[in-house]
Amino acid sequence: MSQSARNEAVFLHVGFQSSEEEGYLRTIELFGIPGERLDNGQCVVSKKVLSFLDDLMIRRIFYRSRKTTRCKFKSLKIWLYDSNIDKDKRGYFVPETSNQDIIIPRNLTKPFSQIKSIHILSNGLNGLELKSLEEISKSLFSPLFDDFCVVLKLPGEVRSLPLISDWVRIAENFIEKSAPNELMKQNLFFDSLVIEVR
Repeated sequence: MSQSARNEAVFLHVGFQSSEEEGYLRTIELFGIPGERLDNGQCVVSKKVLSFLDDLMIRRIFYRSRKTTRCKFKSLKIWLYDSNIDKDKRGYFVPETSNQDIIIPRNLTKPFSQIKSIHILSNGLNGLELKSLEEISKSLFSPLFDDFCVVLKLPGEVRSLPLISDWVRIAENFIEKSAPNELMKQNLFFDSLVIEVR
């Protein structure tokens, strides 16, 4: 395999199944996960990235769906994307959203959340059905803003000051060992979600 083919950006989708008997939500599919192409041509997602997404998103959504009594969602498709990248440069498909869809914006009280917005596709619903979808979706997905909050990061020019850089390195090593997800949250590859409910 050529070096350029190996270095080409690869985005994958991964399905997760609920391990619990209770609750309606059985599957969650994530799209737009960065992967890598192996020498044999196979594309994979690293265990570190899968574990990160499972810890901070998947298990928490399954849990909340079981605790939200009105939630009858059976499956979810979730597209992860960076809103600062033009759709034609993204490298994978993300559904278009419209004004009929539900938007859950980041609350101003959560400035350190790495997620800016969550879009729920309306699937042609309207009236009371759409209102119900909105209420359940907010209950289920709004906590993701908290889940993806980061510890305040020092600006680059401050981090590189001679007296501070050693302390920053020590702090980052400590954080990586004690809270391994924190550094991944600080370097998150997406800032927005589009969710389709089934």
